[in-house]
Amino acid sequence: MQNAAFSCGVIAVLALGVSAAFAESNRHKIGSSNISDASRNHQETAEQTWPWPNTWQARHAVIPEQRPDTASDHQNSDEQLAQHRSPDDYSRRGTEAAEKQADVAAKQYPVEIIGAAVSALAAVFTALAALEAGRAATAAKTSADVAKSALTDIERAFVFCTHQEIVRPIDIQKGMFAVSFKFSNMGKTWTKNCRNYMSWKSFNEPMPDDFDFSDQEPIREQPWAKRDPGTAFVGPGGAINLGPVMIPSRYIIDALEGKKHVYVWAWCEYDDIFQDTKRHRTEFCVKVQPLHATVQSEDGAKSVSVALMHHSTYNGADDDCLKPLQTGSPKNPLARE
Repeated sequence: MQNAAFSCGVIAVLALGVSAAFAESNRHKIGSSNISDASRNHQETAEQTWPWPNTWQARHAVIPEQRPDTASDHQNSDEQLAQHRSPDDYSRRGTEAAEKQADVAAKQYPVEIIGAAVSALAAVFTALAALEAGRAATAAKTSADVAKSALTDIERAFVFCTHQEIVRPIDIQKGMFAVSFKFSNMGKTWTKNCRNYMSWKSFNEPMPDDFDFSDQEPIREQPWAKRDPGTAFVGPGGAINLGPVMIPSRYIIDALEGKKHVYVWAWCEYDDIFQDTKRHRTEFCVKVQPLHATVQSEDGAKSVSVALMHHSTYNGADDDCLKPLQTGSPKNPLARE
């Protein structure tokens, strides 16, 4: 704003200087023109009035002396001489009249300067008003966009994992572990076109940093498990259960002994109900960490305590997700490479 005001001030000063120079030039032109026109007009008048040719010989021609006989003749002679003045007299009188007109024009010069200054100031105020109006319009639009964005962020559906559960078998030598995730919608509106999937995998070493978290096929011990992303609807304040995935006990026993590392992960993608918003994605991953085994009965059945620990990667939402969107929707079609 200060830079704009400074620029307008510079423009005003320049406009004022140009106006003053223009007025001064006009004043000189008017004065010179008036003097020249007046002198020329009186010169022409003198030449038309003077009875003799405007030459040196004519001016010095010998006029025979005629003595008037009466007083009336003297008076008539004086009147004729007065009527027939020389061209120099007319030129002098024209110059005096032009000088008077120049004096009048000079007195009007301050008025022209004031008028130019007022015009320059009016231009400055007009420019400042236009600049301020533009800033106000931009601020109003920005405020409206911020309000709309804030409303969308507060009211939109927001789904993430709020609970993890593992069901242990009575005997770890015979059964399987069941792991499930609970994904809740903590927003004030519902989801649309919600898709999700859950996987697990064991590694001989800790999960490598470059693992791609691809969707895993269910094991043969779990023939009922879905093999494609499922469809779900999550209302405001509602929740869905993902899984369970079934993990054979032998993998947990090997993990307890340090021979295996077992991980479980899931993702959920969905649209919100607002227009012109992108599709959302949530990722979640845990490591199944056995703690210790205990004997549960006299027949030697053993149980194991297990903790589900957040993994260092693949935990985030939207821009914090490790992987791009895997599914699309009519509102947000999946981009094809």
